[in-house]
Amino acid sequence: MIYRFSHIHLIRLAGLFIWLSQTIPLFFNTNWHDSQSWLWLTSHIAFGIGFLILTKNIGHKKPEYDDWILLFAMITVI
Repeated sequence: MIYRFSHIHLIRLAGLFIWLSQTIPLFFNTNWHDSQSWLWLTSHIAFGIGFLILTKNIGHKKPEYDDWILLFAMITVI
């Protein structure tokens, strides 16, 4: 089964797995009235969406200007 995927898809799946393992516990947080909890959840979701957008066409096209801006935004989220 693993041979069906290219190395780029495996890297993307590994990244999504790591992202999910870090984001899912935030949904079980019982302290939702704290603004810091909302900021953590928002930043994790924004990072995940950015990761999906950036890795969608990885290896098929040359990075454009907006890809670099999104990458810089993801680095500042970290």
